[in-house]
Amino acid sequence: MSVILYSARQISLFVFAVLFWFVTVGHAEQNWDWPTNWLVFGPVPPSENMLGGNAPADADLLSGDCFKQIPAELIIGEIPYKARPLRFPGGILDLGEYFGQKSRRPTAYLITAICVATEQSVRLYAGADWWMQWWLNGKPVLGTIPAGNKVGPIAVSNHTCTLELHPGTNILAVAVIGGNSWVLAAGGPRELNIKMPQPSEFQIAFDRAGKKPPAAAREVYRGAAGRAKSDYEKAKA
Repeated sequence: MSVILYSARQISLFVFAVLFWFVTVGHAEQNWDWPTNWLVFGPVPPSENMLGGNAPADADLLSGDCFKQIPAELIIGEIPYKARPLRFPGGILDLGEYFGQKSRRPTAYLITAICVATEQSVRLYAGADWWMQWWLNGKPVLGTIPAGNKVGPIAVSNHTCTLELHPGTNILAVAVIGGNSWVLAAGGPRELNIKMPQPSEFQIAFDRAGKKPPAAAREVYRGAAGRAKSDYEKAKA
């Protein structure tokens, strides 16, 4: 029987190759198509617990059982909330602007369907100002209640979890409770580079004058800046 001896350099190269394969191939993150068509329910006023200055509790939210299928309306505190169609291509969603809501700690529920042909695991990334709770097929998968987002600035990369999708239709839902503002950041691996846009000079000037630019212009700016991946692209936006 013959014995083959390898040098320390050859062993090092072999170990490096194995680690490189694991990181880049064996442990590669699966890209997936973020759903763009959602339904939103709200705005739901804060509970008595939150009105008392307390952080939200699980009891302040609907049960995950409400999100095992897509409802036409949600009954919250005997008040019906009809579903509104919402286009959310991932990145930053300003719910305060969407609803025209300025009160503290309102809640909105967003829900969508993810259809896949085979069983697969994908990564969800999300952050919120200031609390959020995610469910997949009625089961909680990611939440920041009661501690809050903790990480700043608000960005898609703030928090993450794995979504175990089964063949067919999967229901993804999230509750977002506002803090100082009312913002959701979410997406898959492709949306990771999207960060909260910083105010432009014209926005700062308007704010200092106690005025606001037209809502349509603000929405265009936020959308363009949210999709920009560099300072140059944001300046062009």
